[in-house]
Amino acid sequence: MKNQFFKWISMLPLFIIILFAAYLDHEDMQKANTVVLGDIDSTPVSGDGVDEKEMKDEAEGLSYTLEKRLEKREIINGYLVETYREYEIYKDESGNVIKSVPTSNLDFLRYYINE
Repeated sequence: MKNQFFKWISMLPLFIIILFAAYLDHEDMQKANTVVLGDIDSTPVSGDGVDEKEMKDEAEGLSYTLEKRLEKREIINGYLVETYREYEIYKDESGNVIKSVPTSNLDFLRYYINE
């Protein structure tokens, strides 16, 4: 009987750590920034300096940049979720867009809906 008691007592610090971690995670979720949305157009959002690349395609003489565009908006569990897809935008030497190729890279932005 005492062995079983000591076994449970020895696991007590682990349970305390798990409860403390859950409390901290809950507090972080409560303090998350809330955003009130107005009318948002579907203007493409270009990536930051790390994501944006310009390279020459020797075969076609085209340059391309990476750009993120709004794909869809949906409400899931009280949150507005926006899905952005990355596109390769190919331009000729004059800067005219020749083609736009979607990639498999997706980004999701989640906003709490304050009703």
